[in-house]
Amino acid sequence: METPNAMDSVSTTLRYLATVELIPRDPKRISTTEIIQSLQQQGFTISCRSIERDLHRLSTVFGFKSITAGRDNYWSYEPKALPRMFPMMDEHTALSFQFVEAHLKNALPPDTYDAIDPWFRTAGQRLKERSTAHARWQEKILLRPTGLQRLAPKVDQAVRHTVYAALLHEQALTIQYRARGAKDYKEHFISPLGLVVRDRVLYLVAWLHRREVIGQFVLHRMRSAIASADGYLRPDGFNLALYAEEHFGFPMGPSKTIELKVRLQGQAVVSVDNCPISPRQTLVPDGDGYLLSATVPNTLELRQWIRSLGKDAEVLAPTDLRADLAEEIGELARRYAGSIQTAAIA
Repeated sequence: METPNAMDSVSTTLRYLATVELIPRDPKRISTTEIIQSLQQQGFTISCRSIERDLHRLSTVFGFKSITAGRDNYWSYEPKALPRMFPMMDEHTALSFQFVEAHLKNALPPDTYDAIDPWFRTAGQRLKERSTAHARWQEKILLRPTGLQRLAPKVDQAVRHTVYAALLHEQALTIQYRARGAKDYKEHFISPLGLVVRDRVLYLVAWLHRREVIGQFVLHRMRSAIASADGYLRPDGFNLALYAEEHFGFPMGPSKTIELKVRLQGQAVVSVDNCPISPRQTLVPDGDGYLLSATVPNTLELRQWIRSLGKDAEVLAPTDLRADLAEEIGELARRYAGSIQTAAIA
């Protein structure tokens, strides 16, 4: 049977752990008063003087800091502080984090990546503490994304934090936003519904109260965002995945899918053989190339992919898609022919 002193020691240890878990990273902060209230909600009984003493002791071990504002102290970790984990991150988990980091580094906006960077650095530190073979793991992973890699637009950090918090707590927002091609910012009162990441751009899907419609706002064109505790509205039946499928896939016709037939040559054959474009795909020899048949979404992205294959792809069906691409290629041929003639005259 545990003695009272032993139980008190366990209770104190649990209180210490609960305390350090409450402290956020800078620029967020938590006051001593808020910490006491949270601990009381978790069943701990402690005075203000005792928690201040705890915090100052713990800060020397865990590396968080405080600032004084008014009659209260506010606490936070450094932005790059490594997270403490119980149980400790094992080697397999650390290896998994390193692989995820390699995949996400070029897929996420920089600010979003920075928010989870401490866990990636913890994984790296964990591997360095182990054998030499484990420590060299980063040298054994290399992801080469396809296509032209573009720079992510810069998002105001305060705007990003406010938008994320409003999404989490379902709060309305008043934003200053400049539409594409516009010179001036306009104010909008919106209810955020979800966030879509596409080509490293953050799109906020939201309910526009004034127009009573659902719209999209890119975060890098927001100058400011102010949360409101009142007025939040989420339309009945809204589904972010269904909305994104309809509005971010850029559908190109009444039919959602088409039966695509393309004659492929060269590197295009290798590409679709390695990574099929559809679960319902066949790739069979056809003359000096291969015939690709697949059921695919009828979208702008499909057309962009076909264009990217250049002379290695010839669309056979549907006939209207073939006609559209033929017209496009004819226009490009006329443009390039004109530029060649101009250059020859010059």
